[in-house]
Amino acid sequence: INLLSPSQYTHASISFDSNLNEMYSMGRIYTFLAFPAHMKKEYLDKGFFRYYKQTKIGVYSIEVSDGSYIKMKNYVEKLYRHNSKLRYSSLGVLCCRLNIKLKRKNRMFCSEFVCNVLKQADENLIDVCPQLCYPIDFLTINGLKKQYIGSISHFLKIRNNTN
Repeated sequence: INLLSPSQYTHASISFDSNLNEMYSMGRIYTFLAFPAHMKKEYLDKGFFRYYKQTKIGVYSIEVSDGSYIKMKNYVEKLYRHNSKLRYSSLGVLCCRLNIKLKRKNRMFCSEFVCNVLKQADENLIDVCPQLCYPIDFLTINGLKKQYIGSISHFLKIRNNTN
């Protein structure tokens, strides 16, 4: 599993492949508009990231059991099949900033989403309430391995040269 967060720790996505060909998160539907937003697949060479290739990112990985991997992936795939019902929670972000736990049906913000995915594992990967989770909290995961820190454009060059 690979986690992606900009170096400013303002966004989090999760991927189940080491090249980050496909990532999942809660994000904007339209490239240049912050809203509306919902659960979506993200790609480093398309959409928002295509226009902001100098954005600094951090790519981290963790090893999990096959069973945990399957549970997390199935959870994401189930949510994605129903992504038209799942919306971004801007109110949840505000409450998180105020340290107020707000759980809303069919609404999540990006780090809440990734935290919920990690909680599907049988390995106690993260000890943070999803509604109070910041992207930087993922750095507290035991066994987390830094894979890459740098710009999106440089990561894409490395990725494309290894394929």
